[in-house]
Amino acid sequence: MKVFEKLKRVFFKIVPNYAVGSIIVTLIFNFLVFCGTKPITESLHHYEVYTPIDSAIPLIPAFVIIYLLAFVQWMVGYLILIRHGVNTCNKTLALLFMAKCLTLIAFLVFPTTISRPDIISGDIFSRILKLVYWIDTPYNLFPSIHCLESWIVFRETIKIKTIPKWYKIFTLVMTLLVFASTLCLKQHVFIDIPAAILTVEIAAVISKKLKVHKLFAVFNRIGISKNG
Repeated sequence: MKVFEKLKRVFFKIVPNYAVGSIIVTLIFNFLVFCGTKPITESLHHYEVYTPIDSAIPLIPAFVIIYLLAFVQWMVGYLILIRHGVNTCNKTLALLFMAKCLTLIAFLVFPTTISRPDIISGDIFSRILKLVYWIDTPYNLFPSIHCLESWIVFRETIKIKTIPKWYKIFTLVMTLLVFASTLCLKQHVFIDIPAAILTVEIAAVISKKLKVHKLFAVFNRIGISKNG
């Protein structure tokens, strides 16, 4: 019981109480969008959309480190935005929610796949990439969720004046590297990247117009009490 209380105190030092409800809703919805659509579309025709750019880019297994570090970028980036205040928290998560709504539609209407190359090399990067291939099936690619998440973190971070300039530059560089990693690992094709950016920008307009952040203000009320 004491261990639980200590973990709870640490959790609330990191995650503001006002964000708990919204984070729970966001995580559940994200899971449903990415994993829940696969069984629905598995019997449908999946499109492969290649461009000359995709043919020109070689497989570079070392980029798997960037691909995996993207998860750290999102976690840290979203945490910084969420901790900046309840208003920023609600607007950021509302944007993410709306972007995932559009992504859900894209996954159902335009299911895509990609032909992955055989990995022959036995170096550490290739081994890790084989594991990524095994875990992450080549479906639900348009738009790229990797690129979408990184773009949201970048575009929302640069809006906040109190965030240091060096961190904003780092976020930009990391976002561009994440874009490159999706292509160099043959996890996505080129069109998936602009599709991700466009999805976020359209979602931003819709979210603002519909005032989706007010919905997250409601979700915040189901947050866990610090003393409960």
